[in-house]
Amino acid sequence: MQIPGYTIERELGHGGMATVYLAVQDSLGRPVALKIMSPALAADRTFSERFLKEARTIAQLSHPHIVAVYDVGVAGHDHYLALEYVGAGDLKSHIRHGARPPAEAFKIVRDIASALGYAHSKGFVHRDVKPENVLFRDNGTAVLTDFGIARAVSSGTRMTGMGMSIGTPHYMSPEQARGKDVDGRADIYALGIVLYEMLTGKVPYDAEETLAIGIMHVSEPVPTLPQPLSGHQALLDRMLAKDPANRFNTAEALIEAIDKHDPNAKPRNSGMRAITKALSSSSTHSETAKPTTSGAGLKWAVIGGIAAVAALGTVWAIQNSGKAIQGGGGGGAVVASSPKSARPTDLEVALAKPNTNAPAAVEHQMPDPEPAAPIPKAITPVKPPPVKSGNPFDQFDVADTAITPAKTPPVKSEVPNKPDPAKVELAAWEAAQASNSASGYQKYLNKYPSGTYAALAKLRMDKVAPDPAKADLAAWTAAQEANTLVAYQKYVKTYPEGTFNILARNRISKLEGSGMSEPQAWETAERANSRIGYERFLQAHPSSAYATLAKARLSRL
Repeated sequence: MQIPGYTIERELGHGGMATVYLAVQDSLGRPVALKIMSPALAADRTFSERFLKEARTIAQLSHPHIVAVYDVGVAGHDHYLALEYVGAGDLKSHIRHGARPPAEAFKIVRDIASALGYAHSKGFVHRDVKPENVLFRDNGTAVLTDFGIARAVSSGTRMTGMGMSIGTPHYMSPEQARGKDVDGRADIYALGIVLYEMLTGKVPYDAEETLAIGIMHVSEPVPTLPQPLSGHQALLDRMLAKDPANRFNTAEALIEAIDKHDPNAKPRNSGMRAITKALSSSSTHSETAKPTTSGAGLKWAVIGGIAAVAALGTVWAIQNSGKAIQGGGGGGAVVASSPKSARPTDLEVALAKPNTNAPAAVEHQMPDPEPAAPIPKAITPVKPPPVKSGNPFDQFDVADTAITPAKTPPVKSEVPNKPDPAKVELAAWEAAQASNSASGYQKYLNKYPSGTYAALAKLRMDKVAPDPAKADLAAWTAAQEANTLVAYQKYVKTYPEGTFNILARNRISKLEGSGMSEPQAWETAERANSRIGYERFLQAHPSSAYATLAKARLSRL
């Protein structure tokens, strides 16, 4: 393969849409990442437009943390994109070596948030933020690449069908998984998933089926960090809020929060948590009068908070004075450790705020601790005799007399009992599962096209009776991942008329020709007498004695 103005050195990687090569731009002698669209896809107008859209998108974005675009063009049938070559690997390969230290993780998140903030300000949403699209320059700077599925917010063009989600399932925002319109907050959610993966070494939501992962993003709670990392939970919760309205509104707001956040935040595990837990657990066993208004509830909550703070102050004072706290009757001693270096929790900060609603004249003074006195025996109150008066009803003790209300005959419903629709649908779904056939699932979909299990039924139908086009694409993807002669031959044998048949045969010829001697390769090219044959010969033997002749044959063809 030849692209005018570039010398291709080696392949860096390939996917279903394009292949990336390390090349040298001849005019400047600088290395570039040459991204060339797959020939089989270039003939498809939709894919071609999408590729050119990526080029136009990135070309408009000039930022220190976004991969630069040098050139865009078409050579023959090959669409290509010349990008800045970033050679220090991607974030995914870094995570494979283990979780990243928090300080490093937050620096990377800040760099990418800076890139996203710039892109959002230009009207673009990336929609595929993931570790594979975060690259590193040699100086350690993180940069964002692959705006292939980004889309202008202000544009009316939709690269996806109505209700179709696009992106990588493990990093999709809930609204993206639902196929809804998205904005920059979807990128912030994906960046939150990347942060969790950097801190823990794994993604929070994972399953065998793509649909199941999407459902987890929508319905599962925000993932909880391990205890040693719990100091970062509040920031992560904000990034991964299910409702976009509860996330950071902009990437700039996220950067501001990161700048204020301590990357070495200690676990949220102070002595106050133990005391609060003990107080709350004991309160559940005591009888408390119910407040008549919401204001009364707030008043008692505030008073309880002041009492808790006062108790904490007493514990701290006694511990510092070297005295011990003895437990009273009914339970053992409460031991609370609150080191001076511990960071205050959110609860401590909330309770430490001054109470503007409490009476100013009331002051609580904690007496010096004294040895616990024995608990007096419970005194049973004597019930007073009933009060008699001129009212004849006063002769009855209301507290002792039970009044049994008259039974009301049951009202017979004139509406006949109807079966529960949810149960009927569940029965239909279970019948479809029992048949485990395309006709069974189709029968369920015909009756419940928008039912609870409709999406799962469609997924099962694809497994039972897979779409030929999807099966073809899956086989080609597997062959590309193996990238062996046997794998490509297997694809050609299985799909002799497949979409990627021509590309597979080209890969077979290339792999077969790699072991040929120069005369054998030339003989093979002459026998083929095609443009592909001579190009393959020149790629394998660029300094051959037959090189000039091969070029002449190419110009003739």
